[in-house]
Amino acid sequence: MTQRKLRKHLFKIPGGYLVEILDEPTSLKATGLQLLKEKGLNVPAFFVVGFPGSRFKKDLFGIEETRILKDHLSKFKNTSLSVRSASKYEDGRKKSNAGMFLSYNGVQGINAVKNCIQNILGDHYAKTGNINCEIIIQETINTRFAGVTLFESALSKCYMESYYGSCRGVVDGVVVPYISTLEAGRWSHIDNVHITKSKFIVSNHFIDKVLIPLPGQKLNKVSQAFELGNIRFLQRYNAGESMVYGVRKMPSSSYRQSMDNILKEILKVAPYFKKGVDAEWGINEQGILFFFQARALTRSLAQLSVDENTTMDVLNETTIKGLPASSGCVTGTVTQHSNATSPCKKILFIREATIENVEYLRNFKAVISQFGGILSHLAIVCREQGIPCVVGIQAQIAEGTEVSIDGKSGTVKILAKV
Repeated sequence: MTQRKLRKHLFKIPGGYLVEILDEPTSLKATGLQLLKEKGLNVPAFFVVGFPGSRFKKDLFGIEETRILKDHLSKFKNTSLSVRSASKYEDGRKKSNAGMFLSYNGVQGINAVKNCIQNILGDHYAKTGNINCEIIIQETINTRFAGVTLFESALSKCYMESYYGSCRGVVDGVVVPYISTLEAGRWSHIDNVHITKSKFIVSNHFIDKVLIPLPGQKLNKVSQAFELGNIRFLQRYNAGESMVYGVRKMPSSSYRQSMDNILKEILKVAPYFKKGVDAEWGINEQGILFFFQARALTRSLAQLSVDENTTMDVLNETTIKGLPASSGCVTGTVTQHSNATSPCKKILFIREATIENVEYLRNFKAVISQFGGILSHLAIVCREQGIPCVVGIQAQIAEGTEVSIDGKSGTVKILAKV
């Protein structure tokens, strides 16, 4: 995709810095959204804000800046918004640091949007020393099912991970997703339905406000929309979203039929990416498919060894089988502290496949996650950095436990307990 000359509404930040509402952005994440739209795929309404400069200033918005931002927000039909980073450090043609910077869903109101922008730029500055970052402001779509699809053109191979609720649940590694693969024209599915405990992120739009969520209570609005059994309880996840805990069921046959449609749409944009495409999508209450992102595939799917024969289970007291997210075999001591700023020669265990600073990952010998899939941000970054990783083990591992990990088979062995 060729870079385009910038045309924008230009105005100054106090102190001489510039803020730009970009008609033609240059970040790969933003141009990927434009490509999806140009090829006729459903994309939620969005605009892009740019902040060229080398220093982070505490207050970016004056009266005029706020007026222009408010004018653009007024054009959206949906008042619930997503505010996301779009940076060359995060999404490149040859390397991905997926999830490196902050992002927000369910944001409402001009002040909340400004705060999110400020936080994202502060996070970007803290990690890179500059604010050369575009920010995507987009209507939030309330999805009842969402996921991630990776397609590699040379292999005609596809991996798809999906689950109820928001796409965040899959990319942030909060859930153990449903996993499907396509190879030689045939879909296959990993049998992980024995995992009965379920949780997912859902827009508060789906929750019946009349009912008070109590343990064991069935929330009709949620269960009807998401094909679950009894909802155990909910907890606030962030503004506009909640975490729902309940009983897991397989998705209906209509979901499996929709996979072909999702791939059909992705194939419309795949030729514009050299190796393949990484796309995020969601299906709303009316069954309409939306795409939230399309970026370059940076690592071959040949690295992944997941198929219908892959198992996920606690095999015995010493052997746990999860998903093989990044190959490599190591032995070491488990730590649950993810903020190591220097090499600690330990194996990181985290509950969810997300981490605040992906730069810290290289300080660990390997990573194990209780939840998450092979297309989560954590798994992608581990493959980029060559860090052995197993996700979705569905078990807790205590601090100080001695383990061995095989990232190619997805096996974790307990060698010595604390």
